[in-house]
Amino acid sequence: MEFYVTVLDNPPPPTASEPEGSDSGKPIGSLLFFGMAGLLIALVASVAVIGVVGLFQNDDNGGGDGGGVAASTVDVSLSEFSIKGNLTAEA
Repeated sequence: MEFYVTVLDNPPPPTASEPEGSDSGKPIGSLLFFGMAGLLIALVASVAVIGVVGLFQNDDNGGGDGGGVAASTVDVSLSEFSIKGNLTAEA
């Protein structure tokens, strides 16, 4: 029994058919991508603006006299963890 093998030097290139449901030629995908990218940039910019406003905000709580703030002292003792200390908090 003899076998013969034929080798083609230049086989024809395979033809790639476009899959069904492909969005090629439809702008909705690119519009959606750029719309979401714009929304993300707007959100990041708004967070940055809120941060900058927070940096320059006057933190005197509306008091214009500039007087000292009375402090409240709280004694903290956690016996379960053997932690003892004094905590000073502004009133």
